[in-house]
Amino acid sequence: MPANNTEYVPPVFEVYSVYGRQYRKAVIDPPWSHGLRRKGDKSEQKNKAAKPSSEPELQAPKVESKPDKPSTGNETKSQPTTQKELVVNARSGKPYDVYVGRRHKDIVGSDWKWGNPFAIGRDGDRAEVIEKFEQWILEPEQAELLQEAKQTLAGKVLACWCSPLPCHGDVLARLANSGDESKASQKQPVDGDGYHILQEGPTNFFHRLEVAAESLPFLVGKNGSNLKAIMNDTSTNITVKDAENVLEIRGTSRGNVAEARTRLDISVTLAADKLPGTHFISVPLQDDRVQAKLGEFAEQALALKSSGLDRSILNPPKKLHLTCFVLRLHSPAQLAAAKNILQQATSELQAISSHNPLQLTLKHLAVMGDDVKNANVVYVKVAENEGLDKLKKLCKTLIERLQQADLLSPAEISHQALLDRKGDVAIKFHATVINTKNRLPAQPQRVPIDASLLFARLGGLDLGDITVPALHLSLMQGRTSDGYYPCAQELPLV
Repeated sequence: MPANNTEYVPPVFEVYSVYGRQYRKAVIDPPWSHGLRRKGDKSEQKNKAAKPSSEPELQAPKVESKPDKPSTGNETKSQPTTQKELVVNARSGKPYDVYVGRRHKDIVGSDWKWGNPFAIGRDGDRAEVIEKFEQWILEPEQAELLQEAKQTLAGKVLACWCSPLPCHGDVLARLANSGDESKASQKQPVDGDGYHILQEGPTNFFHRLEVAAESLPFLVGKNGSNLKAIMNDTSTNITVKDAENVLEIRGTSRGNVAEARTRLDISVTLAADKLPGTHFISVPLQDDRVQAKLGEFAEQALALKSSGLDRSILNPPKKLHLTCFVLRLHSPAQLAAAKNILQQATSELQAISSHNPLQLTLKHLAVMGDDVKNANVVYVKVAENEGLDKLKKLCKTLIERLQQADLLSPAEISHQALLDRKGDVAIKFHATVINTKNRLPAQPQRVPIDASLLFARLGGLDLGDITVPALHLSLMQGRTSDGYYPCAQELPLV
């Protein structure tokens, strides 16, 4: 295995860029507080005293080590390599080979043998229980289990619930992929914090964090409760610059400021899940013939006088579309970044579509939830064909590009059920024709319709073939003069 100069220092986050600044990614599933490094955490002192070794890099950010001796000019220059991600979060939507966590109701087909017998809280903090696990699995009594790990886990992608925080899965991956467990158990010192923390004096450290304006209330908390807790735990001072959407962190040590920034990163991630979607990747179904058929369907449906059915909940023909996925682009910088990513992906998308429009077929009604007598959403299904296969490939490319730019988080991918465990597109494409959410006047609760007669008489609705020359980055609110959603960026396929 190639040597590198990285380690896992609690907590560890991937380096990424947003708003033109370098940040570290924090995608945490609650309860997230267990993973925080508290003031005086023993793991920090242990990391400083750790010895260098050769170990495979997992998710730790890459940093350049400072040589202890001047260069002689004879050293062999190492070539940059792309390291395989060996430990992922089971909720991230990323594909994996072996689950190594404890028994969990959502995981099937596991014998649970790789779970950490030491628990956070009962047996220590995160760093301590990981260290105890490593000591335990290296004991002579566990020699058989360790040998099995080397035989069955080497080169495999492992899944637990901690990533991107340090995890006992990192230990398993390191040991499984190392020929010498004594060397594999040694750790590499990290030089730098990766947060661009400025030192303005011997005991004066400073860092600025720019966030979306919509996230600020969640970061501050009710009556400033969240910031007060972070400042108290990290011995820092945090100032909110509302006009700039910036948080300024000051502390007497680099470690305290870095810890405060980590806590804020986690809060930003949790806040993002509370913000509404602003845009979505849409497949406009703008065809005069199809819209005429849909208009005829609307009149025939109203003539049935089904319980709960009225014109307000019928989707206007000019808004007919397929939704690929939703994005949260709350700042101009985020929107600009998304548009840039999509523009850069144009040639790749056109290669997938063979520089031709997609040919999709829409026919047969279906209902969300399968309860025809209490239906809230009725839609037309998209038939399986070559055009749908290409659409899935287009979506896979866009998901990957936007995730790499941190504009679509693993949590959002999982929440929207965009990918399955193998990493294949799992989007349920459908063209909505009835939605009780749009009922006027608005109701405190949805009033479903009895669609039994609708399905009996019109269930075989066939809108036929439709040509799609482009995808859109559409705004979720508003309507243009042609009746469709406003387009922020067009993604031509031809």
